[in-house]
Amino acid sequence: MNTLGVLYEVKEVARILGVHQSTVYLWIYEQQLEAYNFNGLIRISDIHLEEFIHERRMMVDEMDYENFNRFIRETIQNDIKDKKLYNNPI
Repeated sequence: MNTLGVLYEVKEVARILGVHQSTVYLWIYEQQLEAYNFNGLIRISDIHLEEFIHERRMMVDEMDYENFNRFIRETIQNDIKDKKLYNNPI
């Protein structure tokens, strides 16, 4: 029995989270998202994906309401910068 649960490819995780594959690879590189290398193929367990999503939601939920608009503005600006760095159209 597979104790890792369902294993997703990077492109599937990117589609699920609505981000670019390069963002998922960055999270893996920064060790924010745990991944496995099976014969050169990167796979992410559904268990680790759920934990990753839960941790990120908790960070937003704990945020002070006054700073929420600034947080959203900075996040959007960072996303725009990331897209320019990867030569993706906005």
